[in-house]
Amino acid sequence: MNLPGAHWAVLFMLSFDMPLFTFLSGYVLPGREGTKPSAFLRGKALVLLVPYFAWVTVEMLQRRTPPALWATRLFNAAIQPHLGYQMWYLWVLFALFVVFTLARVVSRSDIWLGALAVAMGSTLFFAAPTVAGIDKIVWLFPFFVLGYLCGKHRAALRRYDVAWAVGGVAGFAVLTWLRLPGVVPAFATAIAGISASWVLYRLLPKPVISAQAWVGRKTLGIYGGQMVLLPYLVVGSGWPGVIASEVLVMAGATLLAWALGFTTFTRAAFLGQWPKPARAPSEPAIAPTSEPLPIAEELER
Repeated sequence: MNLPGAHWAVLFMLSFDMPLFTFLSGYVLPGREGTKPSAFLRGKALVLLVPYFAWVTVEMLQRRTPPALWATRLFNAAIQPHLGYQMWYLWVLFALFVVFTLARVVSRSDIWLGALAVAMGSTLFFAAPTVAGIDKIVWLFPFFVLGYLCGKHRAALRRYDVAWAVGGVAGFAVLTWLRLPGVVPAFATAIAGISASWVLYRLLPKPVISAQAWVGRKTLGIYGGQMVLLPYLVVGSGWPGVIASEVLVMAGATLLAWALGFTTFTRAAFLGQWPKPARAPSEPAIAPTSEPLPIAEELER
């Protein structure tokens, strides 16, 4: 399908979609790391790895994988998460939390954390191995750390909003037009795309941002649901078909997340939403803490 502007739109999305998602995952983390690394990672395993393997099982059913091959496919999903499995990001995101937590155990210095992110990203110059998604981990960890540091120091960085946002739009336009090969242009394009997206959030009307934030919150547990539903909800051709398909997919993802929330099992297995332990009657209530909000919600303020 050759749509006017569609080629550039695809480049626009694919050049920074996962880095942006990773950036936001790091951005909302400050204040939520906890004081016990083991408890923190155990919680992340429940909300990320359990849904990952649950959705891999659904994919195997969709592909009519013979039951005799299920154990092999699940093992492969653990050692090669991004080769053929749509929810690979859940596995890689858990790995990012593991690396981040280990780094903070070694040192609480932001300089050390940033240096580690740069060092990991630099391994892409030497063709990082794909086993256990290492190539994806070293590619995305710098954006995770960038988001974390921006979230942690967002008050100090806010004064530079306009400068780096405008620079991001200009840089992204030039870089996507040039399509330079290599690791450095890939990182530069992704960072410029993240910066350009900030402009979009600044310019969009609040009702649009609120609607997007609502859909995002409702479908976060199924990673939007696009890749689960996309094969069944593509309709029409041309830009009207593209827009209609996107609306149908997001509506379908919202309904799917709503349906999965009806039982404790499906809510935990597929959405990563586990029941919270009941508080003892004698236990004092904990005062609410001030935690960083997702960018969409923060911009509503």
